[in-house]
Amino acid sequence: MKRVYLLFIIAILTSIFSGCAKDDDKNRNTPTVSPQNEKPTALNLLGKSLDEVLKIKYNKAELKCELWTQQTVKLDLSRTSNDSVSWDLKGESTLPRTLTLKGLIQNHQIEVEIKINSVAIRQKLQHTDVNGAIYKMLYSPYVKLNFSYKASTQFPTGPFFASGNGTSYEVNERIKNVPLNNTLATQPEELDEMVINRGSFRDYVQCLLDTDIKPEYQDQFKVDPNK
Repeated sequence: MKRVYLLFIIAILTSIFSGCAKDDDKNRNTPTVSPQNEKPTALNLLGKSLDEVLKIKYNKAELKCELWTQQTVKLDLSRTSNDSVSWDLKGESTLPRTLTLKGLIQNHQIEVEIKINSVAIRQKLQHTDVNGAIYKMLYSPYVKLNFSYKASTQFPTGPFFASGNGTSYEVNERIKNVPLNNTLATQPEELDEMVINRGSFRDYVQCLLDTDIKPEYQDQFKVDPNK
């Protein structure tokens, strides 16, 4: 009788321990559930270096410049630019660096050189553009560059040359900067007893810092449109 009772007790204990082991295995295999809707916390950027701010705050930060070269009565920026260049602030740190833009149409050509001298972080900036929109930025990158160009135009009377050298500019975040907007008038042409006005030769360069700001830092860039 005692032996039967002992075997009964052993069976119960074995069942209990087996159940506990299965619960432990189940708990170990259950993935940890992260808190829902948890948002990254913005770090204080005061005193951070350029590289640190670019890494912490931005998914993307690129200097982009485009050149339009047209012979037209009115410049049309909706058309594809003749040339474009970009420079990654987060990936390429060797300075100075020179970017080149080229435009070529019938009887007219231009070559533009953009020399990037330095990149820095401005702790605070408020800027009003030509349309009256107010830009407000904190810990925002900006680029200092020098701008030069050489252009030549062939007229029936001979070639015409134009150039500009060493003009300094600052390009800020998401603000369009226009270092070149040249117009060279042409004479109306006679064709089959008709007078055709082909407009002017126009060269237009636009640069800006194109950025993708991480969600937790979105409040560090604001634009108040002109009311």
